[in-house]
Parts: sequence; C-alpha cells; structure tokens
Amino acid sequence: VLHFLRLAFVLVWDCRSGRSSGQLTCVCLRAQRYVPSAVKELIKKDLDLSDFQTGSLITAFMAVFLLCTPVVSVLADKGWSRKKIIIAGVLVWSVAAASGSLAVNYWTLLIPRFFVGAGEAAFGPLAQTIISDYFPRKQRPIMLAVYDTAVPCGVALGYLGGGVIGQYMGWRYAFLVTSLPGFMIVLLAFVRMPVPGESEPDERSQKPALLGETLRHLAHSPRYIFAVVGSTLFAFGKGLLGDWSAAFFARMHGLS
Repeated sequence: VLHFLRLAFVLVWDCRSGRSSGQLTCVCLRAQRYVPSAVKELIKKDLDLSDFQTGSLITAFMAVFLLCTPVVSVLADKGWSRKKIIIAGVLVWSVAAASGSLAVNYWTLLIPRFFVGAGEAAFGPLAQTIISDYFPRKQRPIMLAVYDTAVPCGVALGYLGGGVIGQYMGWRYAFLVTSLPGFMIVLLAFVRMPVPGESEPDERSQKPALLGETLRHLAHSPRYIFAVVGSTLFAFGKGLLGDWSAAFFARMHGLS
C-alpha cells in the first residue's frame, strides 16, 4: 500500500506498490548546503569578504552538524517524537537559510549557517531509521540507496539553481528561493510515522544496546574503523572540491 506522502522527503521507489513517494525535502537540504559555494564570488564581491571568510561558511555548517547529529539521535532513542524533531529541525533550517539573504556583513552571514547545520542534523539520522521501520531487512538496502540519491541530486540542484538564480537575480535571491521548499516539511504533520521495528516485529522485542556498549563494540570492529577513516578522507576531498570548484572556474577560466 502506498503510504500517502511517505516521509515527504524521500523519493523512494516503493517495492510494494511500484510507485514513488516524495523526497523533495532531502534534496532541498542538500541543495541549500552548497548554494553559498555556487555564489561564493558574488557574496565575496558584495560583502567585501576574504577567501577565509567565505570558506568558513561551510566549515561553520559542518561543525554544528557534527555536534548536533549525535544529540538528535540520543533524543530519539529516549523516546522523543521523531516527527516533531524533524519538523522542528527543518523549519529551523528553512528560516536560517532564508535569513542568510538579509546578511549585511560577515557575521550576519555566518551565524545563520550555524543554525542551518543544526537544522539539517535533525533530518539525516532519523530519516534512515524511519526508512528502516517502513521496510523489512530485504528491502532496506535499495530503499536507503535510493534515499541517498538525494545527495548528488541536491548538490547538482544547489550548484545549478543557485548559480543561475545568483547570476540573473543576485545571490540573496539564491539563498531565499532555495530555502522556501523546506517549509513543505509541515506536510509531515499529516503523515503517520511508523512504530520502531514495525517492518520487522522481532526487532521490536529486542532490547536496544546501551550507548557505551555500542561504542565499545564499534571501537573493536576493524571494518567499521576503516569505513569511518575512508569516509572521512573522502569527505575532506569532496568538501574541498565542492566548496571551491565554482570559484576556481570563475577565477581561472572566466566562467559565470
């Protein structure tokens, strides 16, 4: 059965119905993350910023995102409503992303990026748990894989949409326009969230492991450690290219 507006943020192909339900919020979150990078040169010229200042925008986002993600996960484990956490987080994200269009100096541009990071942290970890509750084990890999397609789609949309809007309407409109779809998260208020373990009844009866026990287990797992190290190195290079490639082509090759 097709769950009406399932998650409202996952363009997940439904194995049980052959249809799609929406993932636009996740795409928009990823898009807004890279809009400042797409219009970096416009921001730098308008606000008279240095390369360090423009580069610190994504650093500020990532730092807060890193700190808030485990906090959100712990709150969900303690029984807080996942729906309410996601709605609150994405609304914070939307307001913060839009407020960046009103920036008049470096600090009024930087501070909203902290809140953008905090808002997005409420989305990613919980989205994956909800998908796991909707689909049984055999279907989860493809569901999570399709969910993750929001990342490249969002990045591409952020660069293309942010760049085009920035060129023809100005960087402030690029911030504003790409933040508006986030407000569609209020639709989640009308979507039924699954009960933890709903797709696998036997999982519901299992006692969750304590945080300390989980961390000790992962610390002794070479596969997990190598995966984390590899992902960290990959993210370092990806973040560098993602934030500076547009500025590089603009400065070195005269591209818009």
